[in-house]
Amino acid sequence: MKKEELTALGLEQDVIDKIFAMNGKDIAAEKAKLAKVEGDRDNYKAQLDTAKEILAKFDGVSIGDLKGQITKLQEDIKASAPAHGV
Repeated sequence: MKKEELTALGLEQDVIDKIFAMNGKDIAAEKAKLAKVEGDRDNYKAQLDTAKEILAKFDGVSIGDLKGQITKLQEDIKASAPAHGV
């Protein structure tokens, strides 16, 4: 919206100034909403990037192998328990 367009509608300058003031408030409110949404987006993106980095560390890890190692260690503990007086 331009001042000339409002003048062409026959509005007086003080009315035009009030319209622009109200419009400015609306724009400022929407910019504040946008800034919050962009901040949230950036926060979620950072969280996603962190999660991806952590998950990348588990590439090549076999759950089956880990379960087997746990079972073996548990068996080793049970077998060595009598030697340690447990």
